[in-house]
Amino acid sequence: EVAEFASVDGNTMVFSAVSNGVKAGVPCIIKPAKKVVNPCFAGVTINTAAPQGVSIDGCTYRGTYVKYAMTYGGTELMLNTRNSLSRPKPAPDNVMRGLRAYFVVPEASVQSARLMLPDNTVTGIADMATGISLP
Repeated sequence: EVAEFASVDGNTMVFSAVSNGVKAGVPCIIKPAKKVVNPCFAGVTINTAAPQGVSIDGCTYRGTYVKYAMTYGGTELMLNTRNSLSRPKPAPDNVMRGLRAYFVVPEASVQSARLMLPDNTVTGIADMATGISLP
């Protein structure tokens, strides 16, 4: 399943299903049918410059091709493995691996930000049980 950042409804960032392929440089949420181990992208050139992301109504969904240290106590959030939004932990547990994406939300929305996935599941912010460096 593939979904892209489509709109903002109040404090809810809404994602819509994608059926006609993904756009280069545009972050999306991908839910693979099975666990992906050591992906290989043959014939693809990756520009490691920081992607601009997609911004809608003050909320930005930004991807990264390389490791990224999220800002502790700021306005950056990530989608965790429990399909909830999480705030980063302090360093050194604030580093996410490459080929991931994160959200930058307005200061006033950081506590109440929500995410709506294509199946109409709405999720809020949950505290991280562990650091955000994913296996």
